[in-house]
Amino acid sequence: MLDAAPRARQGPRDVHAAHGRGPQRLCGVPCSPHVPDGPHEERGERHPVSPSRREFLYTVAGAAGGLLLGGPIPSQDAPPRLPRRTLGRTGLEVSILSIGLGAPGDGRVDPAIVQEVVEAALDAGINLVDTAPNYELMQPTLGPIMARRRTDAFVTTKVEEHTREGALAQIERSRREMQVDTIDVAFIHNVGDFDLSHMLGLDGAFTALRQARDAGHVRFLGISGHNRPPKFAPVIRTGEVDVVMVAMNFVDRHLYNFEQQVVPVAREHDCGIVCMKVLGGVEGWNYMNVGHARLGAPERYESAVRYALSLEGIATATMGLCNVGELQAALDAVRRFAPLTQSELTALLAAGADLAPVWGHHLGPPT
Repeated sequence: MLDAAPRARQGPRDVHAAHGRGPQRLCGVPCSPHVPDGPHEERGERHPVSPSRREFLYTVAGAAGGLLLGGPIPSQDAPPRLPRRTLGRTGLEVSILSIGLGAPGDGRVDPAIVQEVVEAALDAGINLVDTAPNYELMQPTLGPIMARRRTDAFVTTKVEEHTREGALAQIERSRREMQVDTIDVAFIHNVGDFDLSHMLGLDGAFTALRQARDAGHVRFLGISGHNRPPKFAPVIRTGEVDVVMVAMNFVDRHLYNFEQQVVPVAREHDCGIVCMKVLGGVEGWNYMNVGHARLGAPERYESAVRYALSLEGIATATMGLCNVGELQAALDAVRRFAPLTQSELTALLAAGADLAPVWGHHLGPPT
């Protein structure tokens, strides 16, 4: 592996609120805690465990080795735990698997199914949910869940407007749609698309994040993106970035190399680091097309997850999960996680080097 993986931590959590079952739709992936949050308090009533949720909890508990065949259904108050890591200087303890709502966005998955997946993810111990205003209905879909289960998850969202006023408007929209008083992390997304001098200036988006933080509407400031990694280091070196979320997998290592261009600088400043595009994104980079995750084939899937979680300094791997089957596949892979050995890493990077020319710069320009 690249370096020793960070120590995983585990913690207790309460699980509640039922979710229903609906038809499942694939996004190209093979199927098979209480967190302190300042002014936020959980609202609404608790609901009984539905049959589908009970079945899911039984499955994930079994995968964790907590049940014998024919054993009792796991207690509603004692679901299996996912390992956690510290998200850099934020001090937040996050599950090593987090859920991103970009893949089911753009209206291609029924919001009822998305709610089912998010509820099941929280039940399984995932405690970080990532979304964005441009994920169509995803923030409003998440809102009713956060109204009941705010203490079960950290929520992160993104700003893509380049002006201070536009960015502030996006933050307010996100708070309203997600039904939260405070966003845990607000990312300036696709930093590679920004003029850095303007972004960091008085009328820039980063000034908006500072203003939102000072008003108590955002807890931590972040930057994220898929391309142009050289643009990240100057922003991180301002000392004001708390969290960095970038695209990393064993193929894009040869195309963008955030691992060596951004991660060391982020670690130097004790930023929390989130790995996205674990499976390389969807073929064609258009979620409206029913494509396949580039590394979603069974022979690549688990290696991609292991690569992400073996990277030194990575707190969590965010994956787009479109149904409970995809969630289960991700949970299974994460629960089996073992850091890559050096020989495994060498072989994986060689395979990535072979695939890189086929993929090309599918996430945008490298510089």
